[in-house]
Amino acid sequence: MEEQLAQNDQPSEKLVRLYGAWAEGGAGVLVTGNVMVAESGKGSINDVLISDDRALEMLKKWAKARTQNDTLLIMQINHAGKQSPAVVNKTPLAPSAVPLVGMNGFINPPRELSADEINGLIQQFVQTAKIAEQAGFSGVQIYAVHGYLISQFLSPHHNRRQDQWGGSLENRMRFLLETYTAIRAAAGKDFLVGVKLNSADFQRRKWI
Repeated sequence: MEEQLAQNDQPSEKLVRLYGAWAEGGAGVLVTGNVMVAESGKGSINDVLISDDRALEMLKKWAKARTQNDTLLIMQINHAGKQSPAVVNKTPLAPSAVPLVGMNGFINPPRELSADEINGLIQQFVQTAKIAEQAGFSGVQIYAVHGYLISQFLSPHHNRRQDQWGGSLENRMRFLLETYTAIRAAAGKDFLVGVKLNSADFQRRKWI
């Protein structure tokens, strides 16, 4: 989900009011829409982007909106990978340079990530999670679904790497598991860390 309510990549007063209204309505747990962890991973012009703490004060207001009903507020953290449209990213990044079918003009063919870039993105997920905790969010949900970056790593169709990040299921899981482990190690014991996964990717070819 994307609320499309960011202003210059940062959370807005509209977001604060929206989540305050939902908390006031009696929700026990609220999960935000996509919060992108890096400029390279934006999925739209109006995504919230938290790659550093420049928006910390507005994030604190957003997190505080949950306290009206003692609601848990979970920040959904994500990177679009090769689903980053051309309007925000001329050369999207992906585990492998496998283009999306039928997206010419809307989404450009991706460039394969280097090993150093992969490690850097894991640390960016950690950085965003730490900022979320500092701002007062109850936890983070690592977004590993719907064809975005982590989902791309998990898929043998989209991930055709021959190094430690691709090939076997163990290797394709590595980005997600290392991201989770690093966030869990960096966060406090009461800070929630979850993962959203597909139950199926609806790819019926036997090699998917």
